[in-house]
Amino acid sequence: MNLLRSELLELLICPACQASAKLDIDIVEMDGDDIVSGMMTCSNCRAEYPIENHVPRFVRPNEDYCENFGFQWLKWRTLQIDRLSGHNISRQRFLADSRWAPDWFPGKLILDAGCGAGRFTDIVAELGARVIAVDISSAVEACRETTAVHAERPKVGVDCIQASLFNLPLREGVFDGVYCMGVIQHTPDPVLLMQSLPRFLMPGGQLAYNFYEEGLWRRLQLIKYGLRLVSPFLPIGATLTLSKILVSIFFPITRRLSSIPK
Repeated sequence: MNLLRSELLELLICPACQASAKLDIDIVEMDGDDIVSGMMTCSNCRAEYPIENHVPRFVRPNEDYCENFGFQWLKWRTLQIDRLSGHNISRQRFLADSRWAPDWFPGKLILDAGCGAGRFTDIVAELGARVIAVDISSAVEACRETTAVHAERPKVGVDCIQASLFNLPLREGVFDGVYCMGVIQHTPDPVLLMQSLPRFLMPGGQLAYNFYEEGLWRRLQLIKYGLRLVSPFLPIGATLTLSKILVSIFFPITRRLSSIPK
């Protein structure tokens, strides 16, 4: 968390009491202008939140229900990042799904609700926006590393926060845009999440959601969704092993099928 980015400190509030008072910061370690570690304390209720490895943390260890996503994106951080993988798949998808014009972004303050490794965060920062990227899992560390390249650009950059989307430590009504893509269906209460995020928009702000919908095609994917009834309860190592086995079996088949015209 960069001290020069005082805008972030202005945005943060205590998620426990939701008081408007600023959080006091006790700095333990610095790296130039960057806070590496420290403690944030609510001046109203005295709740404490650590800053660890440059990231403000508002999630207790037992609150992270997406540990597998954290493992995934820390291990394969660059996989979906256009700039690091030599493609523009993420940019095309983001602009198509959000329907936000590329020339709208410069100077805007955007909330990435469920940033993962920073797939879309990096795109939005490249387009000229200031991004607050939030994820409940340790994937937020991958996002911080992915988007560090934008830190020195004036009025542009990314601040990463580990927090629950259902209890965001952010002031309401301050963002020009809020997006939540590929995340909603993985949360405990998709409807509640979609209802709660718009309050962080300023009047006239832009909102973009992307999620899987129920339909005939989804119902036909019996193996995939049958496995999802079990996989959330497996240890991460077991899930990874199972995934490798399934890929070795089905990827050669699907690769051949992909060459058949639709």
